[in-house]
Amino acid sequence: MQGGQRLVLPRYAAQSTAALMWTIVIVLAVGACAIGITRVPIVSSGTAVIDTSGERAVVFLAPETLSRLRPGQTVRLWLHTSAAPVAHPIESVEPRLVSPADARRRYQLDDAAAGAVTRAAAVVTVRLQATGDRDAYAGSVVPAAVQTGVERLVSRLSGLSQGRGE
Repeated sequence: MQGGQRLVLPRYAAQSTAALMWTIVIVLAVGACAIGITRVPIVSSGTAVIDTSGERAVVFLAPETLSRLRPGQTVRLWLHTSAAPVAHPIESVEPRLVSPADARRRYQLDDAAAGAVTRAAAVVTVRLQATGDRDAYAGSVVPAAVQTGVERLVSRLSGLSQGRGE
């Protein structure tokens, strides 16, 4: 008699619940893989001072970016507060950090421009493209940014980023 009876286990979840759980697991696994392989740019922000002729801009960036700056990299300058940034290639990179006092002396910065340089900085120069309103920005202090590398998104999210880039 015991051999003829079937063992029936209780059902704890419906088949649709199991399918939903497996779908969630698969979506999470695909998301984790995407985070692991996605690369994001490392951007260094700074301040640009446009010279009195309006032909060049001197860009002051964080000191830790000096080793990652090269001529030809693109600097974005926000000349208009409401417009998109204007991209310019780096013309030259100072080989050493520049102190605020040296910056004031070397680049003949007025008080407003000198106030933008409060610590040692990496310095790059940019030749501005000839435009009709270039003279309007002569002597201006504008925001600037340079992409200095890329890193994996997972390192940015986990806090493992050293700012080195790949």
